[in-house]
Amino acid sequence: MVSRRHRKINTTAREIAVSILASVDSRSAFSDRLLSSYLARAELSQQDRGLLTQLVNGTLRWRGRIDWVLASVLDTELAQLPTWIRNVLRLGAFQILFMDRIPSSAATNESVKLARKRGHPGTAGLVNAVLRKLVKVRDAIEYPAIGEDPVLSVSIFHSHPEWIVARWLERFGLERTVSICEANNSVESLSIRPNRLRKESQALTNKLLEGGIHAERGRLNSNMIRVGGELAPATDAAFRAGLYTPQDEAESMVCALLSVSEADTLLDFCAAPGGKATQMAEMTDDNRPVYCLELHPARARQLKEAATRLGIMSIKIVAGDGRAAPFKDRFGRILVDAPCSGLGVLGKRADARWRKKEKSLLLLSRLQRELLDSASKLLEEKGVMVYSVCSFEREETHQVITSFLEAHPEFNVEGASEFLDESLVDESGAMLILPDQYGTDGVFAVRMRKLR
Repeated sequence: MVSRRHRKINTTAREIAVSILASVDSRSAFSDRLLSSYLARAELSQQDRGLLTQLVNGTLRWRGRIDWVLASVLDTELAQLPTWIRNVLRLGAFQILFMDRIPSSAATNESVKLARKRGHPGTAGLVNAVLRKLVKVRDAIEYPAIGEDPVLSVSIFHSHPEWIVARWLERFGLERTVSICEANNSVESLSIRPNRLRKESQALTNKLLEGGIHAERGRLNSNMIRVGGELAPATDAAFRAGLYTPQDEAESMVCALLSVSEADTLLDFCAAPGGKATQMAEMTDDNRPVYCLELHPARARQLKEAATRLGIMSIKIVAGDGRAAPFKDRFGRILVDAPCSGLGVLGKRADARWRKKEKSLLLLSRLQRELLDSASKLLEEKGVMVYSVCSFEREETHQVITSFLEAHPEFNVEGASEFLDESLVDESGAMLILPDQYGTDGVFAVRMRKLR
């Protein structure tokens, strides 16, 4: 019997999109995991696969503006509508407001069909009336004025939660805040890291181009390849064959700070899903053990699967909590790629901005500091420890490092400019990349050496 997880699905891209949106809305499901699952099982054409991805990510990314616009044309509260109908309206509004290639009439008609399938004639009529009204007024919509309330204006128009906008306005000012929001709302490109252990990977760019996929050398890391959104690793034969790993370019720069070739013993302290651990293994030609600590069994399995797919033998997975790491030996290089808010990856994780809470920053910073304290005990004298997060919030970056150094005078910061271009290094010597610089994730990393 074929399990439900692997059962093929024969339906439309729009119906799958609404199912994903409703799951995110009602039970806080992760859209990227659902999308990958559906793409692996749905019997869709290549064109419809692209449409599904665009519908899900676009509707989630622009949900803030969409909800504000829908509120202006609804006679009832959007939140009071059934989950399915609420997300049919969002999906239809996204197509009307942001997808010029889809006629408004088609967006409306398809939305009515979806409403009728899961609702009743009354809800189908509501969807029809609301979307037709939106088509009529869309060019006359007035958004909150920037001069009257900058936080509300940027939040609505650029579809980010107010608390995030307020933080960025205070720190970066209006122009840079808008630039970061625009970067987060851009259609994301995918970057991949060719597997340097496989000779076939050397011709990967040409293979992608021959397959009709846009491919170019990375902007930050010449060993990376930037590809168009039409590449779907989950169904790509080259990915399954272990020829590459999807990895953000900014994230790929973190391992440069480790200078792994100078150490015999390597530890990835928060290893899964394995992007940096497998990168470390590739950088050492798979001939030095890379110990990988991971707390969660499911994520450890992901890491094992990644290593197996890439043909890496040097990965040594150890189960455990970093705050009480089960190691007796010392390591020459330790990477603490700590759990964080993920506010640097809002562009790639379309639903993430709506699930984040400001109060989590304090809780996460405590965890990050605890992990650093624990890892520092495992670092040998003269060894190097790199701390990194996919965030650029001060609580998770400079404040964590300042607190750690005050408690650990045996450590000092070594400037990242020795390993990276100056444009990637801030005034403290840490690596700091914001999303609007190169169209990558926002990433912070700092290299520290243990002096005694």
